Amino acid sequence: MHIYVVILTYKVPIETIMEAAPAHREYLQTFYEDQTVLFSGIQCAKTGGVIVMRSENDTRVQELVKNDPFHTQDLASYDWISFEVRKAQPYIEEWIHGK
Repeated sequence: MHIYVVILTYKVPIETIMEAAPAHREYLQTFYEDQTVLFSGIQCAKTGGVIVMRSENDTRVQELVKNDPFHTQDLASYDWISFEVRKAQPYIEEWIHGK
């Protein structure tokens, strides 16, 4: 299982982002429910967001991005990195390995 850090960069003023944020959060909820996403949030500088998720490959990440309201409304651009966890806190090991 790979861990992905997805970085969103807002392309529009923060006021526009805040208007679309409820739809974005509702969309992400399905990824929380199936335990794909561990957490997400706005960057402290309010210039973008961060999503931490797990997947076997880029396909699930691409799916998340493709249908995200921030993407479909052209409000944000997305970049991501993936990595293989070598060490983690015991309380998160089960999530990392998809159990």
